[in-house]
Amino acid sequence: MKILVSKLKHHPKNKDIYKLSAIDELVSSIKEMGLLEPFVVDEKNQVISGNRRLEAVRKLGLKEVEIKRIKLKDDEVGLHLIHYNKHRVKTCRELLNESKTLEDYFVLRNKSNTRDEVSKELGIGSSTLGKLRVIQKHDDDLIDLIDQDILSVGQAYLQVQRVKKEENAYIQEKMSRQKSNWKD
Repeated sequence: MKILVSKLKHHPKNKDIYKLSAIDELVSSIKEMGLLEPFVVDEKNQVISGNRRLEAVRKLGLKEVEIKRIKLKDDEVGLHLIHYNKHRVKTCRELLNESKTLEDYFVLRNKSNTRDEVSKELGIGSSTLGKLRVIQKHDDDLIDLIDQDILSVGQAYLQVQRVKKEENAYIQEKMSRQKSNWKD
């Protein structure tokens, strides 16, 4: 089934998970090979699979594209976005966004060990996911440094552990001084 490109829009949940990156490379690929896969859209013409391609075809000025329409429940959208992006090279930030989406999905379904389920679904180790979550919680800017290949996950994790250790030592020292002041 074909549809006007002007009728398509990005699914809002997509931007919560993914960045629209490497569009120019995709433009070149589509110029050379054409569109190899139809867009997958919901009943509202929101793109479930093909958000980067949508930007590329807009740049190319294409008027019509092939689509496959699917029916989704609201709580299934995130899962479908992630599955359609399974083979995409992702940043750590995108993996963390996917993990949050999957965790919400699994919690709704009363899965017992969500981190293991999520890491299995994402194809990364549970400990790596755990480290990324600790890094994000304590110093979110380090995630960007990992994505820019300035730090590895291990280096960023050690940095967070070092800072936490220093903070704990500072708190212990402060409490110790307060106790000695009380005794005087």
